[in-house]
Amino acid sequence: MSITIEKSERFQTEYKNYYERISRIPGEASKKELENLLRKLITEVRVMDKQHLDLYRRNVMPAMIVDSRSRIQDIRKEIVRKLEDCERTYKV
Repeated sequence: MSITIEKSERFQTEYKNYYERISRIPGEASKKELENLLRKLITEVRVMDKQHLDLYRRNVMPAMIVDSRSRIQDIRKEIVRKLEDCERTYKV
């Protein structure tokens, strides 16, 4: 079995980048919202990893993988947008 998405170097780098940027946001409400989005991203990535594992074990293509990809993409876009707004607002 290949490496999971969550443990991939690309995802770990992206996660650390988001985490570090979020930690520099001074507004508590904004920071909490971004932390919740980051947790939501991790949850979706884990769901997708589980789906891939199921796919590997059962050799079946679940339709839900497409939904997970879409949700992950939407969450990432929202994190980036909110981070950029906060960084602009707080001049971080």
